[in-house]
Amino acid sequence: MVLMGTPAPIENPGDQCSLCWGPNKTYPGTATPLYITVEFAGIEKGPIWVAAAGEPLNGRYTVEQVIGGPCEWFFFEAGVVYLEVGYAFTKLRSQISNTAGYVQFIGLSVDDCGKECSNFGTGWFIGGTCKVDWTDTI
Repeated sequence: MVLMGTPAPIENPGDQCSLCWGPNKTYPGTATPLYITVEFAGIEKGPIWVAAAGEPLNGRYTVEQVIGGPCEWFFFEAGVVYLEVGYAFTKLRSQISNTAGYVQFIGLSVDDCGKECSNFGTGWFIGGTCKVDWTDTI
């Protein structure tokens, strides 16, 4: 039986990210996940958009923890998407770009070990938010 408010166990634990997981941290009772789901929404073409920048990459992606980088998760799909999610100094940072190098989203959370951030805007693309989670609750 799972009690209300009890975190679901991590099915695939990764290496410990001590910035946010562990005793006296934001997520004390769960292991650092090997996989994180990130959802981008509301990214729009900006004022200097060009065709090479591609269409907005709004959608849901699963990223895998980087070997040797316990607080970073990457996703790469050849020729289409490069996605990076991580915790730097306890702030969630997120970036998505196409492989031509056009950054569509770059954001940083307000909260320590947060799960949401907003796009700073790049000119090619503006607006949008990201949400991360390691359960199916996005």
